[in-house]
Amino acid sequence: SEHDRVEGHWRGSLASAFGLENESVAQDVFSLFQQNLNPSTKQKLTPRNHPNSVRFYDFQCSAQKSVSVMSLFDPRLIEAHRKAVEIGMRELERFAAVRIRKGDNFATKNFAYTGKIVYAQYHHDNSRMLDPQLHTHNVIVNVTQEGSGSFKALDPSQMFKAIRYAGKSYQNALACECRRLGYALEMKRNAKGEITGFEIAGVPEEVLIRCSQRRQQIEKGIAEFYEKNQRYPTAKEIKAITMMTRSRKMLERTEQQVREHKLSLLTDEERSRFTDMAYEAEQMSFLLPSRPIQETPEQQIRKVAEQLFERNAVLREDALLAEIQNQNLGNCNLDELRKTLDCVP
Repeated sequence: SEHDRVEGHWRGSLASAFGLENESVAQDVFSLFQQNLNPSTKQKLTPRNHPNSVRFYDFQCSAQKSVSVMSLFDPRLIEAHRKAVEIGMRELERFAAVRIRKGDNFATKNFAYTGKIVYAQYHHDNSRMLDPQLHTHNVIVNVTQEGSGSFKALDPSQMFKAIRYAGKSYQNALACECRRLGYALEMKRNAKGEITGFEIAGVPEEVLIRCSQRRQQIEKGIAEFYEKNQRYPTAKEIKAITMMTRSRKMLERTEQQVREHKLSLLTDEERSRFTDMAYEAEQMSFLLPSRPIQETPEQQIRKVAEQLFERNAVLREDALLAEIQNQNLGNCNLDELRKTLDCVP
């Protein structure tokens, strides 16, 4: 909450079970969850109460750098990010599960989907280096609710497996919103030519790099690790490097000073150009969009399924939907895809 400068709000279908739906996050309620206590009754929340148990999981949604830069000139993009976060978290919530421990299942890893979580949501617009960076922390409480009504700890394994799907659902929703707001997009690709994301067209690569000081800080840490160990760090080691290179945000600065700092990263010419781009996009959004020729949802499904089944004998639905969205960022509707998928053999 950056010393109460950012207000959190409770989200998730389980929030109502604690009387917290859309409520602001109060420190005492957060603390009760931290102690594995039900904030409504002050009684123990989940059966197991190990002192070193995980109490929260933080799932982050982070906007493309060009979206964050342009949000300085077009506040509609801030709302676009927030709408997309809701879709990404809605999809992640589908994979909330609980371990089945009764009878013959006691020693197994069998689970049942509950589709219920409660989480504290915090929207930020800066990186720790005060770069422009729209991102949202979704701090999920380690609890879900069985059909019987009892509260149990989450089995997060299915949510972890669905992270790419939830992330692509967020990314696609954000791309759709950017197009709706009048922006043209360009796809970003890796060395193999595979789509990895998108950026708003017209924001130069040099600006994206200049406004990514935090990313450069982490990459410097990775380079130092390689020089010392003669190998690249593992995912776990990269996480440790990220934590070690974190500096405290400059909390003494006012919101206006932070905004001025972010704008100072851009030249006068760039600020003028981005102001014009925001105006032009807003004018475009009032016109009937001339959408490019698109494949139907069924065509999108069949095309990607054919690609994925070349390498897989069995395919999870979320993996299929994740890749369909990835290849059609801003040009597909998730609800239509899911509805059509039920009709495609």
